[in-house]
Amino acid sequence: MPATQPTPIQLAARRRDHGWTTDAACAGTPHPDRFHPLPDESEETAAAKATCAACPVSQQCLEEALDLNDRWGVRGGLSEAERLVLHRRASVFRWEAQRIRDALAGRSVHLSRPERTSVVTVAAILELDVSTWAPVLGISRKYGLELLREARSNIATQPLTVRREQRIAASMAAVRTVAA
Repeated sequence: MPATQPTPIQLAARRRDHGWTTDAACAGTPHPDRFHPLPDESEETAAAKATCAACPVSQQCLEEALDLNDRWGVRGGLSEAERLVLHRRASVFRWEAQRIRDALAGRSVHLSRPERTSVVTVAAILELDVSTWAPVLGISRKYGLELLREARSNIATQPLTVRREQRIAASMAAVRTVAA
């Protein structure tokens, strides 16, 4: 007997603690495989998308899928191929300060290229331990140290190009001061 795959919401709940998952239309569905149709199963895909269309938390589900680069099944009303297009766009253009703070805190976040660069720059400004943020970027400690050297050089030679990173660093330093 083949094991059924978990629903997108069950997968999200395993990765992170999100209260929104209990409100999802697919939560507790008797047919979780409906959300993982094969490419040639257009009726199954349409049924999953119809469930998502009526879901009050489909936007959060889609954001979660994009954040985690989830490449399987229907999430937030979009198939894998449809999400891939959005994911590629986000990988190039997205830059959100909170995502950078989360990565520096060691939380698993799928970052765009500009966000990854900002993580290293803020880590250099705050002199953060590379072992905290390098795993989030999926890099070795040694490569993280090399990136820190490059970031410090950029900060010294081009201080105006790192203003947004300096604002993040200042806000994080203020939080640390209050907590201490």
